[in-house]
Amino acid sequence: MKEKKYGRLALSVAAALAAGGLSYLLTGRDAMEHYSRLNQPPLAPPAAVFPIAWTVLYTLMGVSAWRVWRKDGRVPDIYWIQLALNVIWTPIFFRFGLYWAAFAVLAVLEAAILRMIGRFRESDRPAGNLQIPYALWVVFAGYLNVMTAILN
Repeated sequence: MKEKKYGRLALSVAAALAAGGLSYLLTGRDAMEHYSRLNQPPLAPPAAVFPIAWTVLYTLMGVSAWRVWRKDGRVPDIYWIQLALNVIWTPIFFRFGLYWAAFAVLAVLEAAILRMIGRFRESDRPAGNLQIPYALWVVFAGYLNVMTAILN
């Protein structure tokens, strides 16, 4: 029983981390290097912060999705929708440099995250709360997105 329980946890976390990996692959290393040469907004963290922050956030996504999956037998569709929006934002912003289009995607992503938090809390309050750092990070990403658009 424990093996099944933790196997699902590992699968859930791996799925979220795989979404992050796919996003990185769709974006490409050259795009990230190009971004580092742009005018950076005030409060922009060093580049090394991003992979650490996103790894933590994707792990929290996976854990919270697992908690809901464990209680409800499935994860609400809004989880997969926000994950897809998350994946497409990165190449729109970094690879294609479509900063305003990326911000529009980010605004929809934030709305989806807030909806997901509400749905997760209905099933498992801690699962919803585990998404709060993600929602806050995406607000910060919105600031960075808009300021990058303005400065470049």
